[in-house]
Amino acid sequence: MISTEISWVTDRWRPTAHALRQLSTLLTPEQIDFAFAHLSSRLRPEHEVRYEVLRQELGDWSLARAHVWLERIGWSDEPPQGLFDAVERMVEEAREVGDAADGSIRRLRRELEKCMFTLTEDPTTLITPMGQDLSVPATATGVGLALERLDRTLWGDGDAHGALGYAKDLIEATAKFVLIELRIAFDSKSDAPSLVAKAQASLGHWAADQTDVLLRDLCGNASKQAQLIIQLRNRTAGAVGHGSAISDGLLQPFHARLVMDAAIAWARFMLAALSRAGAKSQAGQEIATETSV
Repeated sequence: MISTEISWVTDRWRPTAHALRQLSTLLTPEQIDFAFAHLSSRLRPEHEVRYEVLRQELGDWSLARAHVWLERIGWSDEPPQGLFDAVERMVEEAREVGDAADGSIRRLRRELEKCMFTLTEDPTTLITPMGQDLSVPATATGVGLALERLDRTLWGDGDAHGALGYAKDLIEATAKFVLIELRIAFDSKSDAPSLVAKAQASLGHWAADQTDVLLRDLCGNASKQAQLIIQLRNRTAGAVGHGSAISDGLLQPFHARLVMDAAIAWARFMLAALSRAGAKSQAGQEIATETSV
């Protein structure tokens, strides 16, 4: 017999974890996996075994699935690493259920407000009292953090799936950073492929519109690689709706290394193009220099 208590969550966030786990009863296992697919630590065989035991103890497969995933959240961080993306995705999925989800969503919203965070309705977004969007960071610090996590995840943890997730985060953060520096508006709920396309198009001549056909093709292929990384990420870690899932046996560390190099190259290219385009971004120039290895 194993404990089903959420004792590993800090006192401040424990009620939120309980509310999120309860909300999961409205979702399928595939929806729950998708909600947590952004986490660098995927479910391994030992976690699947734990899930089966928890399902018997809790008497509900949804509670058990969410419980195992909640254990992968970085609760010691403030705010908890990986929590907000999971909240937003789970609430979006639960709203498709209809009125039956209203009570559980209200409970989750109340607990988040106690922690000084607001859950908006349309679009579903978590914001701080100051109105900060808590999606993939779009600051220079956020881009640097994505780079650090990317390298540490693959070579420190040996987690190829996790490295792929952070490669996608780096691409998305860089695209947002470029758009913000260029003062180009974008929807906070825009998907990563749209952000990449808009960022590259916004840089115009420096990023794609070269007069030389070979340079133009090279720039275009860089954008295509970024889009392929995003597509690949969406087919791993149990994500649904993006084609056949890629199993652990197919995605090897050398594949992840290729993805990492391509993501870093695209980020460096975009930041350098941003600088050359005349954007007043000392931070962007510094990152472009730091990633030149």
